[in-house]
Amino acid sequence: MDLKQQHHGVMSLLKRISKTFFCLLVLSVAITGPVTSASPYIVAVYPENPPFLYDDNGHPAGMYLDIVRETFIAMEQPIEVRLLPFRRALQMAYDGDAIVAGILETPERARLLDFSKAIYKEEMVVFTAKDHPRYYRSVEDLTGRTFGVILGWSYGVRVDEARGTNQFQTVEGTLMANILATSQGMVDGFIHSRLSGLYQLQMSGMTDRIKVNSDPISQVDIFIAGKKGEFSELMRRFNQQLVILKENGALDDIVYEYSSLYMTSPEASGE
Repeated sequence: MDLKQQHHGVMSLLKRISKTFFCLLVLSVAITGPVTSASPYIVAVYPENPPFLYDDNGHPAGMYLDIVRETFIAMEQPIEVRLLPFRRALQMAYDGDAIVAGILETPERARLLDFSKAIYKEEMVVFTAKDHPRYYRSVEDLTGRTFGVILGWSYGVRVDEARGTNQFQTVEGTLMANILATSQGMVDGFIHSRLSGLYQLQMSGMTDRIKVNSDPISQVDIFIAGKKGEFSELMRRFNQQLVILKENGALDDIVYEYSSLYMTSPEASGE
């Protein structure tokens, strides 16, 4: 066989192999459906709200992240999680570069972001030193006092309004800085989520020095959110799956796992 015949034979074989592969590919798609390669969405979280969101030796962790991950897994939608300072995470959402998880809805944010259905409801309370002489039953009781807060955070509409009109004064710092300032008498106390505050007090060994010393001064829904108009379909799918996971008890299991561990610290009696 000369070289021309050999070349013709090889080309014929390649053509037969190509046709066979194409037929097998068509059959595979017909059986299993089209192959998809969904790009992961970036989900930005922040570390200042343990056990809801926190830094676990450089890795993002927490109850909100578990809820978000469980929902996206059920959606078969990959995500890439990034742990960032709160204000940077929020700015990434404003810019359309990420979805931010674990935030409150405020009028300002609502102008710029689309929000999911609520993934959880937090109670905001006042933490004070054990010997603090006053009990706080409402936002009005905060008048004239000074409290530690976290930079960029919302604490619910009523608290934010009172803070904005200087009904009470604030000192901005991290959660741990607010705990230390309260312990040292530098502020009257700090405002924070009940569960998160109790968790951090346990982790830092401060439960013998600081207590919850108020009724809930606000109850706030927690969401994920993305730039308005750019994530509408994703939010629709997320909300749909979130309802299913609430109905089948999957989300209750996650919440119970966390809340059962960190609600044992002594609190004020509210006398």
